[in-house]
Amino acid sequence: MPRYGKTIYTLIEFGTDKICVMYGTRGESGRPEVLSFAQRPSAGSVYKGAIHDCNAAMKILAQTFKDADQSLRFSSSERGPVFFLLNGPGITARQGGGSVMIGGTDKTVTPDHVSEAIERAKSLPSSADQVNFGIFDSYFVINGTTRIKDPIGKLADRLDAFVHILSVDRKRIDQVNAMLRELGFEQGGSAMSAAIASVFSVLTYEERDMGALLVDMGSGVTTYAVVTGDGAQFSGVIPVGVNNIANDLHVGLDLPFEFCLSFLRESRLRKLRETGVGFLEYSDRAHSRLRRIPLDSFEKIIGERLRETFGFIRTAVEPALPDIGTGCVLTGGGSMIDSACDILGGIMEMRVRRGEPGAHDGAMTEFQSAPCCYSALFGMLEYALISESEDSGRFGIGQSLVGFIDGVFSKWKKTAGGLGI
Repeated sequence: MPRYGKTIYTLIEFGTDKICVMYGTRGESGRPEVLSFAQRPSAGSVYKGAIHDCNAAMKILAQTFKDADQSLRFSSSERGPVFFLLNGPGITARQGGGSVMIGGTDKTVTPDHVSEAIERAKSLPSSADQVNFGIFDSYFVINGTTRIKDPIGKLADRLDAFVHILSVDRKRIDQVNAMLRELGFEQGGSAMSAAIASVFSVLTYEERDMGALLVDMGSGVTTYAVVTGDGAQFSGVIPVGVNNIANDLHVGLDLPFEFCLSFLRESRLRKLRETGVGFLEYSDRAHSRLRRIPLDSFEKIIGERLRETFGFIRTAVEPALPDIGTGCVLTGGGSMIDSACDILGGIMEMRVRRGEPGAHDGAMTEFQSAPCCYSALFGMLEYALISESEDSGRFGIGQSLVGFIDGVFSKWKKTAGGLGI
């Protein structure tokens, strides 16, 4: 047992621009508590959310662990279960279905019927090079006609269970686990979808229960998920992020890429608009001139890329639009772009708010300037805390079934108050 008397979770994110390590536990208040955090630039070792140079990524990860351990004087034996985010290309989302006939004289659905239907639903076969790393309850149907949230105790001849299955190339998980074992984590870690992770830290219970679209725009990719009171309905990854918008400005306006990136991250367009000026003054030292670039040019380029990206999401989640009762929540670095919420709202034709992780205790100084950039990382911690009271046979990313009878989102409802969500 660690000196804290509680399980200490080890959380890892391989981001396009940063590799992060967080240690967290359940605080005295019952809310998530950050014990230590460290990050280092990915330095090209991660591209579009996927590890591009394994050797370089492992060296950076090792140093990041060293930074995180130092502040707590950790011994290797005290580091608890490891979770790591999976993002980027190669992640597929499918819907599996399983049916059971309800026997007996009273035709009442029991927990055993539900578990059998879920087991059949999650057995949807995948190719030999793919592995399931997350399965979440979606919804149930009784007698082939009536969709229902909780079928236990209902009268039926047949029960159908539908689950949201996330799969990825087996090599991607093996790659991370090999790195972890090299760094002393003999058991490796459990993978979690970045899209689903953000749901846990950003959406309120009301939004989850009534239906919401979560969009997390990071540096290299944009993830999305639709959840309702029944569970996860859709999720996916688009290989476009804030860096793409910065590159559009770089090419379209002949400005340095790093300047364009800081322009977006610092919300300089809004700040300039507030001053009443209609242009940006840029000192072009290479040509010894002062350029005056219309702000409308920035808005046009930014808007075109955002509309294209959000349009892809609209097409992907179109079947679920009637189930989205509360609107959209935009998080990640892209949510700091001033026009992003308005453009997403226009594309989706619904209300949009900017989302940040819920209340946490502990070492939060590192996150004060841009907490929205760490939504998925915080979500992993909240997921870990929700799952810790469940026995591993019923609840575990590593075993692929995340949920069982009540579903992971139902468990979230029961513990949301304690987690400050």
